[in-house]
Amino acid sequence: KLRDCCPELGAGVERLVKEWLQPVQERLKAIDEEIEAPPRAKHVNDPVWTTFELEPQEVLLIDSPLLQRLRGVKQLGLAHLVFPGANHDRFEHLCGVVNAAERVFRALQANADRRRDAEERAHRDLPKLTDQQRRLVRLAALIHDVGHGPFSHAIEPVVAARYADELKAFNDHIKGEAHLDSTVAIGELISVLIALSPQLRTVLGHTLFSGVGSTAAADKQLELATLILGARRHGQHAFLSAIISGQTDADKLDYMRRDALHSGMPIQFDTERLLSKLEIVRCTPENLPVEQLLNRQFAENCPNQQYFDIGISPPRGGGLGQMPIG
Repeated sequence: KLRDCCPELGAGVERLVKEWLQPVQERLKAIDEEIEAPPRAKHVNDPVWTTFELEPQEVLLIDSPLLQRLRGVKQLGLAHLVFPGANHDRFEHLCGVVNAAERVFRALQANADRRRDAEERAHRDLPKLTDQQRRLVRLAALIHDVGHGPFSHAIEPVVAARYADELKAFNDHIKGEAHLDSTVAIGELISVLIALSPQLRTVLGHTLFSGVGSTAAADKQLELATLILGARRHGQHAFLSAIISGQTDADKLDYMRRDALHSGMPIQFDTERLLSKLEIVRCTPENLPVEQLLNRQFAENCPNQQYFDIGISPPRGGGLGQMPIG
């Protein structure tokens, strides 16, 4: 249904994705026929996060034109004309977001385990995070910005004007389907169309992606689209979406530090302390703010009238419990 909202834009995206993912499909075929060895994990030396690892299924996509084209897309559009050092690109940002998403996921996992052990009765139903979810979050982080074109956000108004009717139809549909209270930008929309493309479904159906998210490739696609949008969907934990698109998401954790570094305008931001305070919190119609009408309605329709989102722990002795921020 999401793809049907954008027939012209969707058809154009699918033509490009078919070209960009053709080398991936050929490589997977060679792997199946034992002509080529499966990809191996790679280490990235990054100026923001130092050294981190990319997993084999991520390396497969990174080596494709789908991701490699982003080496030519500047992260800050035309900002390098004012800040000469701001020449970093979307490709390095995406790799950084994968690592930031891993760190947020691990922090939520550790804090949930701690609360479950220390306060068993009150928090025994806190979700237990799995490796399948972790790999899904990482993959969503890797492709969340693949919809960006030349000059990043600077070109978006031109594309949005060209496909204004389809963009409106998509937003009208997604607000009800995914409980979104914000408008989807054109770059984000294209990323979702790429995630939902038949070509990516074929790739996700390979055994190399068997440990990512759900079993069926079509379900993986819907999960990825939900995460990229920062949406809420029944049967999928809201806090996973908030890792990719939320108030304290991995995208912001990376670009705030990366943009500051390359522009020469440092931002004093304690990432480690923030990570230590991130929690999985229970959201109900009773504890959500009155103005968050969509969230309250979503909670009312969830099993046990509750869902789990990301929150920040208050200072010790505050006595207010965790504060939802999704």
